[in-house]
Amino acid sequence: MKFFIDTANVEDIKKANDMGVICGICVSAHLTQVYMRNMLYNLCAEMRINMNNINNSNKSSRAVACITGASSGIGREMAKLLSKKGYDLILVSRNTKEMLLLSQQLSTRCEIITCDLSDENACIKLGRTLAKKDIYIFINNAGFGDLGSFDKTSLNKELSMINVNIKATHILTKYMVKAFKKRNRGYIMNVASSAGLLPGGPYMS
Repeated sequence: MKFFIDTANVEDIKKANDMGVICGICVSAHLTQVYMRNMLYNLCAEMRINMNNINNSNKSSRAVACITGASSGIGREMAKLLSKKGYDLILVSRNTKEMLLLSQQLSTRCEIITCDLSDENACIKLGRTLAKKDIYIFINNAGFGDLGSFDKTSLNKELSMINVNIKATHILTKYMVKAFKKRNRGYIMNVASSAGLLPGGPYMS
C-alpha cells in the first residue's frame, strides 16, 4: 500500500518514486482550467495509476475515488479527469447544487455527500461513513484561505479555515488510512496550495 505526499518539486517526485512513495503535485487554485487539467494528467502519470489494470468492463466493478471540495476549482477538475479514467466518484462539498450539476456532466456514477467540513462532528461522521465504502483513491482537496490585515480579518472565518484545512484533513486521513490498511490497498492525496512553499506575500502570513 502506498500513500503519497504533497510536493511542487519534480526532482522530489522522482526521488520519492524511486523510494516507492507515490507523490502528488501541489497546484494553485489560480491556475487556468486548461493548465490545471494538464497538471492533473501529469500527476496521474507520476502516481503510476493505470486503469488498464482495473476491470472496468463491468460497471459494478469500477474503482471508486472520493474527492472533498469537489464542487469547484481543483476538486471539480479532478472529478472530471478521474471520471474520464473510468472511476466512479464520491463527491463531497457543502454546495449540493454544484455537485449535482457536475455529476450530470460526468460519464461515471456519482454519489453526492453534502458536508460542512468546518464542523468537527460532521467530519467524524463523514470519516466513519467513507471508511465503510470500497474507496480506491481518497483526495483531501477541500480548503480555503484569507487575505488581509490580521487585526481586520474575521476570527470566525479564520477558525473555520483552521477546521477545514487542518482538522478535517487530519480526521478524514485518520479514518481512510485505517480503512486502507485493513484492505491493504489505497491511495491518499492531500492537496495544498503552492503558496505554502513560497515566501509569504503581503497580508498572507
